[in-house]
Amino acid sequence: MLNKVIVTNQAQLQAALNNAATQPISCISIEDDIIELTSPLELPKTLYCRSKQLVIEGNGATLAPNIGSTLTHLMRRVPATQSEALNTMQSHAFVFRNICFDGRGAGIGLDLAATYGALIENCKFQSLTEGLHLRFCLMARVVNCQSINVTGIAFTADRGNWTSSSNSNSQSNHTRFEQCRVFNAAGAYAAFAMYAASGMVMDQCISEGGNPSYHVYFDSQGSGVVKDFVMRSSHLESAATIAGIKLRLSGGYAKLIGVYSQYDQVLVDAEAASGYPHLYVEDVPWLTGGTTFKTIGTSVVWSFNEVWQGDTIFNTTRWVGGTIPYYRYSEFFNQSKQIITNSMKVNNKTIS
Repeated sequence: MLNKVIVTNQAQLQAALNNAATQPISCISIEDDIIELTSPLELPKTLYCRSKQLVIEGNGATLAPNIGSTLTHLMRRVPATQSEALNTMQSHAFVFRNICFDGRGAGIGLDLAATYGALIENCKFQSLTEGLHLRFCLMARVVNCQSINVTGIAFTADRGNWTSSSNSNSQSNHTRFEQCRVFNAAGAYAAFAMYAASGMVMDQCISEGGNPSYHVYFDSQGSGVVKDFVMRSSHLESAATIAGIKLRLSGGYAKLIGVYSQYDQVLVDAEAASGYPHLYVEDVPWLTGGTTFKTIGTSVVWSFNEVWQGDTIFNTTRWVGGTIPYYRYSEFFNQSKQIITNSMKVNNKTIS
């Protein structure tokens, strides 16, 4: 039996998705310019094919509501309980390629839940309330995707929101956003948001366009098993109205490497939900004159390494309210190596 199904309308696409639960279908190919929807597309909870992996190839096609209407979702996969999510659904993977999700003004483009190793590649999310929302999607990869005019959050990695799910049993751990670009709607909440997700990586992403509340929002939600976040070589090309990068950490560490911001804004706002998290800000080649940082409480340990004008990074003018971190360290080169800190130990001897 052929493993590939070609579809050109909503009825055929939904039938192929349904049949993938009972037939060895591993690829659905959309071969029309646009499929207009009267209701959300429902992804199967299980897959029959041996690989337990379904590829949905858009070939550049658009999924959108009928003209003049909107939907709450364009495509979704929703567990009823944590038991179903973990024991029935999670071992099945989905690959989405070359699809444009156009909400025509509202709705969630793709609401994907309970997968392991999902891939969303070269997809576009536009004119939506939310673009991509991942819930309990372990080791997902979102690669070379774009978002345009999303009014809420463009890309979200989140915990489950169903019965018996929590911030420690239904996380989207080890998800990666790679070379994704967000053109924010004015007043959008965030370009990228991560909730109760450990091992998150953002790499070479761009957030630009209108002024969102945040470009990047990371919240451990106080989870005792959310301990690390890495953001690398990313550009913030508009001014966030609250903070470019908001971090709420529960111990562990966050690394912000090679962040480039073009406009004055609170670049990093960090607080500890619990413990003494370590925040490493590294290899920042430029800071505008009005760039500031914000620290809440005294628990976050701030470490700067090779950050522009590292000798002035702890001037009170660089910190919201003039509040500099209690635990602080800056290491940098001018013509020679320099370190600025309030207290450090070398061979168990305190230097201050």
